[in-house]
Amino acid sequence: MQAQFGSTAVSDNPTGIYLDSAFGRVYVDCYNSQKVQVFSDSGTFLSTLANTGFTGNALVWAPTGVCGDPYGHVYVVDALRNDVQKFNADGTFGWKTSTSIGLYVPTACTYSSLSGSIWVTDTGNDRVVELSTANGAKLSTFSSIQLPTEIAAAPDGTLFVSSNSGFNMTQVTPTGEVLTQFGEFGTVPNQFRSLSGIAIQSVGGVPTTVYVSDENSDVIRPVTATAQPFSTTATLPAPASPSPAPFATSPPSSALPAPAQPSSTLPTSAPSHAAAPASAAAKP
Repeated sequence: MQAQFGSTAVSDNPTGIYLDSAFGRVYVDCYNSQKVQVFSDSGTFLSTLANTGFTGNALVWAPTGVCGDPYGHVYVVDALRNDVQKFNADGTFGWKTSTSIGLYVPTACTYSSLSGSIWVTDTGNDRVVELSTANGAKLSTFSSIQLPTEIAAAPDGTLFVSSNSGFNMTQVTPTGEVLTQFGEFGTVPNQFRSLSGIAIQSVGGVPTTVYVSDENSDVIRPVTATAQPFSTTATLPAPASPSPAPFATSPPSSALPAPAQPSSTLPTSAPSHAAAPASAAAKP
């Protein structure tokens, strides 16, 4: 029997998950309870990484994506705060992206071991943004995919990006050059109704199979990756590997109401939240 992670009270409407196999931790975005929870890899609740808040550091309002790097750092995407936050291996706050980057309804993130950077789907701006792991600065962008939603980095440096506009998956280079694209709207193999997650299987550092979760069709579709790897001179940075500090054993409570269920389509106006503080703008 497999361990169950969380409960309705702890992991309410989980929208993102990241396994840190080096430290044996699982991080879960809890959209309705507006938190990011931490579990052991056996399913034991450890702590709350980020509590509820529309503004401020180490707080989340609509967490939709979470990823990490080999050094224990965790990155959380918030679709309504329009930011990405970094947390250190001991759970302390690292940095928050500047509003000057202009993120608008960011959805997901992934770490590329080849570039040593974070890639974020900036859905509302129809682009993918590369961020520095050191300070959250914008390093590059590309806009070859309309309404990018989920994203995953392959060991060869290519990126697989889903779109619920074209109901397809695209493999691109870090500059946005399209290598291959597959999928369309439908319910048979290689067709999708709502792409909601990506996992990559690689052999010898080259992606061979991409597993795509189709939320509205209630299926996981494996797709063969056919594009050839590209050459690059990028190298992985090597900061000191931190030792994680122990987490608290009980979660804090939140009195705020849950946000509305996220939609696969974007709003026509700037995102807002019914329970947001009166002083908070719709786009932080």
